[in-house]
Amino acid sequence: METIALVQARMGSKRLPKKVMAEVGDRTLIDILLSRLELSKKIDKVILATSTSRDNDILCDHVRGLGFEVFRGDENNVLDRFYNSCKDYNPKTILRITGDCPLIDPYLIDEMLQIFNKSNLDYLSNCLPPSFPDGLDTEIFTFKTLKKTWKEAETPYQL
Repeated sequence: METIALVQARMGSKRLPKKVMAEVGDRTLIDILLSRLELSKKIDKVILATSTSRDNDILCDHVRGLGFEVFRGDENNVLDRFYNSCKDYNPKTILRITGDCPLIDPYLIDEMLQIFNKSNLDYLSNCLPPSFPDGLDTEIFTFKTLKKTWKEAETPYQL
């Protein structure tokens, strides 16, 4: 497996609870996001990485119904959730996309992946510093970097 897109989403948003299941027309925001990720030519697998909170049951059932894989892990330890969601695939590259970016641009993702792969980077982001409008945030990192970070993280801030 070359490239996995991890979609970080949950139902328990403080500002707008259940926003990923909000409907626009006849589709939910998570439907729109996942369908746009499918347009990428460089992503091999898309996984929803959410928590074990029961609040997320409806989200998980919905995403599985769309044919996508779901991984559930610790609510507060996102790093552990990310690592465990893709460790069995041992991908070369991981994309982090948040569930509140339904208009993510698959062509921008492919361009960023091309730059990432050609430049032999460990990490690439268009949000540190912000260089694209909100909603197009993309982070790319190697599985090797994720694994090292997962092993070495010690403080709650790092998790």
